Amino acid sequence: MTLFERVRSALQTEYDIREELGRGGMGAVFLARDRALDRPVAVKVLLPERATARAVERFLREARALAAVEDPRVLQVHRAGEAAGLYYYVMEHAAGETLATRLERGPLDAASTRRLAADLLGALGAIHEAGIVHRDVKPSNIFLVGGRAVLGDFGIAVPSGEDGTDRLTRGGEVVGTPRYLAPEQRRGESSASTDVYAAALVLYEACTGTGWRDAAGAGPPWRSVPRGLRAPLKRALAPDPEHRWADVRAFRAAVANGGRRRRWLATAALAVIIAAVVLARALDGGADDPVTVSDLAVVPFEVAGGQPPQLGRDLAILTTLALEDLPTLRVVPAARAAQPEPAGSDAPTALSTVFAAGGTLFQRGDRLELRLVVEDSTGQRAPERIVRGPVDDQVAMAESVALALVRIVQPRLASSFRGLEALSGTPLQAVRSFILGEHAFHRNAWSAAEEHYRTALEIDSTFALAEWRLWNVWRWKLTGVEVVDLERLYRDHGDQLGTVDRALLAATATGPGSERIRALETVARRFGHDGYTQLLLADELYHRGPLVGRPLEEAVEHFEAAAA
Repeated sequence: MTLFERVRSALQTEYDIREELGRGGMGAVFLARDRALDRPVAVKVLLPERATARAVERFLREARALAAVEDPRVLQVHRAGEAAGLYYYVMEHAAGETLATRLERGPLDAASTRRLAADLLGALGAIHEAGIVHRDVKPSNIFLVGGRAVLGDFGIAVPSGEDGTDRLTRGGEVVGTPRYLAPEQRRGESSASTDVYAAALVLYEACTGTGWRDAAGAGPPWRSVPRGLRAPLKRALAPDPEHRWADVRAFRAAVANGGRRRRWLATAALAVIIAAVVLARALDGGADDPVTVSDLAVVPFEVAGGQPPQLGRDLAILTTLALEDLPTLRVVPAARAAQPEPAGSDAPTALSTVFAAGGTLFQRGDRLELRLVVEDSTGQRAPERIVRGPVDDQVAMAESVALALVRIVQPRLASSFRGLEALSGTPLQAVRSFILGEHAFHRNAWSAAEEHYRTALEIDSTFALAEWRLWNVWRWKLTGVEVVDLERLYRDHGDQLGTVDRALLAATATGPGSERIRALETVARRFGHDGYTQLLLADELYHRGPLVGRPLEEAVEHFEAAAA
């Protein structure tokens, strides 16, 4: 006798079992009709082969958990029991598709995502008030009924007063769906904050069509997230529960407030303020901007064996420079990543990035050896890799490290990796002066940056990247004395620069006004993820756009894009 036949026979007095709706690892759900009330219901049955004492207790606990919550956004349980050796409970029938099924057709629009967030977080708030932690929030457990989201399937819910481990699971057993687990849940710990994290994963997937853990391979991970949702989701996805929202109500309020954020248009005075703020953010990588999220940060490597600590810092900066030439990889600026930040699993959150790379550097004779460690914002760590290179060629070592990172973070870009062509053949002392200039530039210390870039050029007069940076220093110092011939630099040394820098040099070498604006717009269309590209375009539109009939609002849009 099939399970359908057994269930139909066992419950035939009270319920007309019509069809099987679905089946999971522990149970099956059937569509039925309540004979007494003449209404459709869903009957969930524990699979007989799974009906151990522990499984039965968990199954009945699910029924009690659902029955304890009276909220229209949570599936209601009508009764539970045992019949003919089958354990079951009867609940309302969700006459709609699951969110998982809906997302197979593509992501939700911004308005639908906000409605989903309101319903999902409202449902979680209700169950948390009842003292229950869901522990398995995912798209297939969310039903879309009459334009609303309804939360169901509490199969692994626990009272929130229990400690971090599930008393009904074996030691070391991780309970939940791996794709939607919070970092602490992988260690067998759970709390209301666990549901906050999982809900954020669901909302991220709903508005992007991509799972959070898949986002790094799909381009800039926050591009498709509505602006007002980015900061709330980013905080909810913090690996450390202490850094998330205090509770689901705070998370829901933040989402609601973000949705009410009004987009403003600038007057000239306001644009000046925006320009100053955005310049600081663009140059330091958006240190204080809760929205800006990059793909990768390379933090200074630890140095073992008595070598100077500066060696690890220099290698991290050179590695970042090697990665910046990949146009679809958003890398935290080297100077920002080099600032003191929490290490380990806190680094991705502190640096607003999906991945953070670090490690320990050793010298083995005439070779350097790096034990490379990459960790994502969910707390997962990639297998450690060993990268080796010559002691006397940090550029070559940095290229090896950068290529190893590309293969970990975005393997599809490995064939596009060009390395540090801009530093090829440059003397080490010139490279070091250039690195000092980079630090000063990102601190807006223009005079110090100018001094270091000039020193690098005195050592190597063909150092094109240092000369290009020198023009940028002049650009923001506004001294009135142009120290770089851009046309000559592009003609003679443009091929030594990376893809983005070369495109920006070509654009800025054109005449100011309409021609330069059009050229910078072309670069921005190609490399819109690059904040500095957006900043140069915004600044040109602000200062010269009105002279050629371009509204000031266009400048503001690009200033905002630079800070996003």
